[in-house]
Amino acid sequence: MKKILLPVILLSAFTAGAQVSIVGSGVPVSEDFTGFDGTGFDPAPAAGQLNSNNWEVLGFSDGDLLFGGSAATGDLARGITTGNITSGGLYAFDNSGNTAVYIQPTSSDFNPGSITWKLQNNTGSILTEVDLAYTVYIYNNEGRANNWNCSYSYDNTTFVNIPSLDLVSVEADEDLLYTYNQSTSIPGLSIGDGDFFYIRWDGADVSGSGSRDEFGLDDISLTAYAGEVTPLAELVEDVSVVEGAGAATVSVELNVSANCDVYVSATDGTAEMFVDYLFDPAVISFTEGGATIQTFDVLIGNDFDLEFTETLTVHIDSTSEGCATGLSNEVTVSIIDDETAATGPCENLFFSEYIEGSSNNKALEIYNPGAVDIDMDGYVVKVFNNGSTVPSNTFYLTGMIASEDVYLIVNASADSALLSLADTTASVTFFNGNDAVVLFQFMDTLDMIGVVGEDPITEWPVDTGGTGENTLVRKASVSAGQTDWSIGATEWDVYAQNTFDFYGTHTADGCAPACTTPDDITVEPDAGGTTALVSWTAVDGGTQYGVRYREIGSPMWLKKATTGSMTMLTGLTPGADYEFQMVTRCGEDRAGPTSLMFFSTPARTGIFTEGVSVFPNPSSGTFYMNGFDNETEELQIHVYDLSGRLLYLRSDMHAGELVAIDLPDALTGQMILEAIKGDQMIRSMIIVE
Repeated sequence: MKKILLPVILLSAFTAGAQVSIVGSGVPVSEDFTGFDGTGFDPAPAAGQLNSNNWEVLGFSDGDLLFGGSAATGDLARGITTGNITSGGLYAFDNSGNTAVYIQPTSSDFNPGSITWKLQNNTGSILTEVDLAYTVYIYNNEGRANNWNCSYSYDNTTFVNIPSLDLVSVEADEDLLYTYNQSTSIPGLSIGDGDFFYIRWDGADVSGSGSRDEFGLDDISLTAYAGEVTPLAELVEDVSVVEGAGAATVSVELNVSANCDVYVSATDGTAEMFVDYLFDPAVISFTEGGATIQTFDVLIGNDFDLEFTETLTVHIDSTSEGCATGLSNEVTVSIIDDETAATGPCENLFFSEYIEGSSNNKALEIYNPGAVDIDMDGYVVKVFNNGSTVPSNTFYLTGMIASEDVYLIVNASADSALLSLADTTASVTFFNGNDAVVLFQFMDTLDMIGVVGEDPITEWPVDTGGTGENTLVRKASVSAGQTDWSIGATEWDVYAQNTFDFYGTHTADGCAPACTTPDDITVEPDAGGTTALVSWTAVDGGTQYGVRYREIGSPMWLKKATTGSMTMLTGLTPGADYEFQMVTRCGEDRAGPTSLMFFSTPARTGIFTEGVSVFPNPSSGTFYMNGFDNETEELQIHVYDLSGRLLYLRSDMHAGELVAIDLPDALTGQMILEAIKGDQMIRSMIIVE
């Protein structure tokens, strides 16, 4: 496209009611914040204010400024600064006479936060490409890294990130002002005449601790161009799905209706292919005049494991000729664990002592009240300062904690009386009486001291005292953590500051018998080799039992659950070796999994001698099998889902030249088709669209 550059239109941020307008293709629109003095926003701005018809600011503790709103005091009207500030808010940055919008993030301000610029297309044409340039100032004067990213949107709801413009401040405190001149071209757009277009800059904590660096924005220039719309394929948005849902649905979108094939595939993140999910590279086909959004499924595995949320990436690899890939060419699929942490009496870890002593005499004690040792992998302690919902410090526990033993976390600068007892030292002990301290197992909350997101100003009241400058010891009658602080506050004995006499030992009374895995587990495969009956002796107090099983060498587990003392394993292959494990649920308690156990299915005596095929595959629900001989021997057809559940059964069919299989309309996705003729069997993967 030939780009014709015309004179720059300088926008006044202070004109009453003025909406930023793109008046012609190739006509630049600029904003340099001249005259801004940090006195806020208004739709009819006074001198020194920004026009809120053009600007939206989100994420400050004093409240959000929406388009058309007003803010003349507080966080969004902090005045003029030359930098090196401490109060969170939005300022006018005087950089040797050049003015910029300037933001100081804190734990509760612009963390995360965003500032958005709104423009309107008044060219009379469809705009298909935008050149964007701007300057970013980062004053790195603190020991924490924050990001400063840029994205665009057609509706101020769904934003597309521009990775080439991503910035992250240096974590180490250098006391330096960095200047970044950012620029990019955004092709493949379709901004209709009269429509709005949004540019957003956002920031949040990335790493480090303590206060945050300062960020400035200046000299914004946007030039838009009209042209022929190129069909662009993009993945619409990230997807989160609960592990037990079975599938995650991902959307592919074209900006205009067109003939286009989009090739997609998946890549492991923390989720592992064949273990946590299943997805073969696929082709998503669009036709001109048809829908511009199509969806496809990523199959999600299920397991018994308590774990962090796992992720994988789905991406567009390429497109057919005549269309192209847009900026949003990949999305993240998050698999949210559906298992819950054990919270029964004497079953899981909890805080047994809290020391908020003088100076850095601070420590935490974690107790294992159960009858078995616990692997602490996946257990996390987080501290939330001054009512923040973002942790100021996080500590991941490791190693084993023995039955009825304690794990001791001490501040590295504490007195020797505490340090001599410590199992570890960690910055998670930098807390005060008004902070919240929380113990997690993976994503589940086990115990807490205080309330996340609330600030009691001085301390959390506890019994006859409080969490400030005291030692708290959990009462012996407590045998589990508590996630309701109104109850948890009654479960502690309070002692004077710097009382260390109880640190290092703890006891909990009244523990219930531990939940156990079943005994006398037996497996009886059927003569046909496709099912097996698993039975066991019921556990005292057991309310549910789970079995997971798979053919040895297979990456995917199949899963069964029952409240009884037996279950049938289905979808087995004759003549194959299998491994399986069991777990027990005793109300809220859980035991297992067991160690691996094994069984084998009997082999069939023959296989089909014919060259059997299944077609069409994929299909809308009707499949054909050919290649059988012309005999009229009875033929059985079974269809299973990937978990081994029987979905379809026909036993009145006969082998012939062609066999038709009509599946119910409700069945879609990947399945296993199994055909049995006498002692012979063939299996095939089928897909119903």
